[in-house]
Amino acid sequence: MIVNKNEIRLVIKHGEVKKIYSEGYHFVFPVAPIFVFNKLTEFIPPIDFLNLKDNKELVDLLQEVEVKDGQLCLCFREGLLFDVLKPKKHYFWKSPANFTFTFCDLANPMIINQTELDLLSNPMLKENYSVTYVGYNQAGALFYDNKFIKILSAGTYYFWKGFVNVTTRLIEISGQLLEVSGQELMTKDKITLRVNFTAMFNVIDPQKALTEVSDYKTSLYTMLQLALREYIGLNTLENIMEKRIEISKEILGTIQESAEKIGLTVNNAGIKDIILPGDIKEIINQVLIAEKKAQANVIMRREETASTRSLLNTAKLIEDNEVLMKLKELEYIEKIVEKIAQINLNGGKNIIEELKDLFIKK
Repeated sequence: MIVNKNEIRLVIKHGEVKKIYSEGYHFVFPVAPIFVFNKLTEFIPPIDFLNLKDNKELVDLLQEVEVKDGQLCLCFREGLLFDVLKPKKHYFWKSPANFTFTFCDLANPMIINQTELDLLSNPMLKENYSVTYVGYNQAGALFYDNKFIKILSAGTYYFWKGFVNVTTRLIEISGQLLEVSGQELMTKDKITLRVNFTAMFNVIDPQKALTEVSDYKTSLYTMLQLALREYIGLNTLENIMEKRIEISKEILGTIQESAEKIGLTVNNAGIKDIILPGDIKEIINQVLIAEKKAQANVIMRREETASTRSLLNTAKLIEDNEVLMKLKELEYIEKIVEKIAQINLNGGKNIIEELKDLFIKK
């Protein structure tokens, strides 16, 4: 029988190793099954290894590698990744291959060792790890078996699979817009309004935002909704319309402390729309029209008074000043000339008296 290089053969009978043949030529009697093994690979016993351990010669040729629960073992041959060992006892030949082993703790699955990170491109590890991406302007809450561990900043993270359930919840840490739309609210004077409200907010504590409440956006929405409902309910329609800009300050002051408790800060807020019922809108329009008409009448009376006062002042000046009288005469003549091609005046009266005789019937 020829035993090739890097090969070993075992004669096993009744669950025991009867003979071990190493490289070379051997004369044997076929009295029992002969098993062939490659010394450059893992030794996988054909029967329970407990029975084989009684053979000291075989035990001296092997090294035992025990991978416990919660561990992953990277097996290297001559410095190169050869296999990924799962939890159980493994056996390797001591020579001629140089086998080395690196154990990974799956209970702390984040891969931070640079040597392990460099190996992740190897196809043998493809099914053994997961990847989490945290984008720019994002933060990630890391959970092991639904227990919060820490906050992850922007970057790429790798985790070993198989022992701990790794989950990551992402959150935007840049400014976000939240709209509270179509809220039907009743004022103090029993008028139903439909209000659209907008708020700008930032996440200042990602851990609180992701762990204090199940959904931080829903929680903030509810805070705004309740604060808006309370404010509208305590004010009349007239007050609301007059102090529309001040509503945002009131709402911010009401919710800011509660928002900070869940890791948020509200930067700005305001009412986008106030939609009135049709009949109320018609009444308000009528009031506005009446107010504008009254304002217009006041302005017209003011202008008429000013015009009359101006005429009176002019008349007094003309009466006391002959030069001004002549200038006024010339002004009237200029206006008349623009309209009439030729005028003949006779008699010894002054121009104003002639014009009076000309245009006023006696």
